[in-house]
Amino acid sequence: MDRRFPLIPAALVLVATGLYITYIYRSAETVPRDAMVREEASSETTWVLQEPRKLGFLGLRNQHDQDFSVEQLRGRWSLLFFGYTHCPDICTPTLGRMSEARRLLRHPHELSLVFVSVDPERDDGRRLRQFLELFQDTELLGLHGDKDQIKALALQLGAEFRREEEGSPEAGYLVQHSSRLFLVNPEARLSAVLDGGRQGQELAAELNRLLLPPSSG
Repeated sequence: MDRRFPLIPAALVLVATGLYITYIYRSAETVPRDAMVREEASSETTWVLQEPRKLGFLGLRNQHDQDFSVEQLRGRWSLLFFGYTHCPDICTPTLGRMSEARRLLRHPHELSLVFVSVDPERDDGRRLRQFLELFQDTELLGLHGDKDQIKALALQLGAEFRREEEGSPEAGYLVQHSSRLFLVNPEARLSAVLDGGRQGQELAAELNRLLLPPSSG
């Protein structure tokens, strides 16, 4: 009896998965700026997509090492930020401002916060969980995955990151990454891109504006 045949279904699954990831890479080009409307808000800028962009990703896990798919972004607004737990500067204050802004919203329950790690070598579920617990915000979700999975999602949103070998013996290598925030609507479509330098109250005011339902008039 030829024992090679039971391997065929498994091989087909691997091929299908590879094709899906390739599809994401090829179809999810960075959002062109001419598809956005630039809106100035004090010294910060918001880019609103004229047509919210559908997202698709697979293989990510949350800080509890549970599978996480794009379908779990449906039903609520989500604000995404890319960073890493060993970040020496912007990540901790940015997440703090995001958490403060969510609490200041007219309807805080309508928004979830998502921190996507760009450091797959060091940020596993346990590390993410310990880091996010510092913010004492149960609506702060952490996502991690391998390099290709993170790149696939980042490419769809227009978030850039790259590893740099320079660093300190204490912190190790650095990862350069975007400081922008990505607002995803309840249909799991990218709706707007915000500069990440806003303070909590200013970010809350901008989110309150963006989360308003369309006028019926």
